[in-house]
Amino acid sequence: MMKSGQISISRFNEGLTVFKPDYYLNRGKKVISDLLDKGITNSSLVDLTDKLYQGGIFKRVFVENTDYAHQYITASDMVKAQPLDNAKNISVKYTPWVDEMTLRDKQILMSCAGTVGNTTLVNDSFSGCIGSQEIIRIETSQIPFGFLYAYLSAPIVNEYIQSMIYGAVVPRISPEELGRLPVLLPEENKQQQIHNLIVEASKLRVEANKLLKESHRIFDQNLNFKPRQALYMKKNVKDILGNYHNRLDSSFYLNINNADEELSKARYKSIELGELVLRKMFTAQRGRRNYVGSNGIRFLSTTNVSESNPLLINKFLSRSTKGLETLIVNKKWILVSSSGQEILGSAFLVDDTYAKSAVNQHSIRVIIDETLISPYYVYGYLSTPKIKNYIRSGIYGSAVLTIDEHFLKSLKIPILNDKMEEISKLVESYSNKFETACFMEKEAITLIENEIEQWQES
Repeated sequence: MMKSGQISISRFNEGLTVFKPDYYLNRGKKVISDLLDKGITNSSLVDLTDKLYQGGIFKRVFVENTDYAHQYITASDMVKAQPLDNAKNISVKYTPWVDEMTLRDKQILMSCAGTVGNTTLVNDSFSGCIGSQEIIRIETSQIPFGFLYAYLSAPIVNEYIQSMIYGAVVPRISPEELGRLPVLLPEENKQQQIHNLIVEASKLRVEANKLLKESHRIFDQNLNFKPRQALYMKKNVKDILGNYHNRLDSSFYLNINNADEELSKARYKSIELGELVLRKMFTAQRGRRNYVGSNGIRFLSTTNVSESNPLLINKFLSRSTKGLETLIVNKKWILVSSSGQEILGSAFLVDDTYAKSAVNQHSIRVIIDETLISPYYVYGYLSTPKIKNYIRSGIYGSAVLTIDEHFLKSLKIPILNDKMEEISKLVESYSNKFETACFMEKEAITLIENEIEQWQES
């Protein structure tokens, strides 16, 4: 679609001196530039920060032994609800500039290569780990950091940032270019109000993650699954013939010596997941997606569901989309990612941040019968790292890695009668805190957007 528009010659003096149309016809660029012309109080980002830097580039050496490693996250990991879930172990010995690369509490992070402009706020859940060189770090004591984070997360500001990107093959933005970003400044009391919402949301996320990890600890403590130690084992051919996929690959059998076998050997009472569901597990119908404006049904990918705030996704499907009813999810459903790379096998508990929304076909819908067992308990088990790895042992496919509901339904859920209520309450509290944090962050960003709208109308 062709775009055209007129600009003032004075606009060439703003930010980068570039002549590409995308820079000037960008909606965020136009809105913010018009507000600058109105004389709205503002400052460049670099003038509001104590530090604005990217971190060094070096050869990364990853190791198995966590005793000799730092946890390392990428720009795609940092925006996840659980940033350390897919963290790698980077060598202590061969990693230079550790102090510079370490992520610190209250830093604002922005992705600066590939998908540019994704923003997150470092909290205690992942502070202290090593961050990729494709993350810009922002530190400030000059204005409330929560306000600055909310401002950088606002869609209209993100659009402006997109106009500053360079690079023909891999889109990029440098700290120097980002430093030229105009930051529109509302009254100090409004800045503080926004800051307080973000700070409280950040605290709730930390509390939520601790609750979920505590539920995982209880499962680990009571089940005593053996970690994979050997790279080989013997398997009876009868077990292979009785296997749903008739699998011959070693990865299927070597993963934690098979969770089902561990439950059986320890004589834990267990029930197959397929016997605990209200209806048969399923994936959504595939088909053409018709995207529309905000009057449609909100649509999320499985990757969006894994992120720290699904409320910030603003993509909508037409209500007449074929098979839409199979895409829509409801609260307390469990989604298990059925394709992809690192995300494959991950479990997600649907909450009010995206209940009644559409989620793509790359996740298996698990609807627990609450008269039989708590969905919070089942999610607590499915979300443990060891069980995610076990689910991944059911992967098949050479080009597109996949798992299906036939494998998932046979997964045994341990029935820890004396711990079920405790685990269920921990996971429910985790879900409530995470959900509240998302709504508070959304409220803070909406306050930024409302300020911008009021400035436009004044």
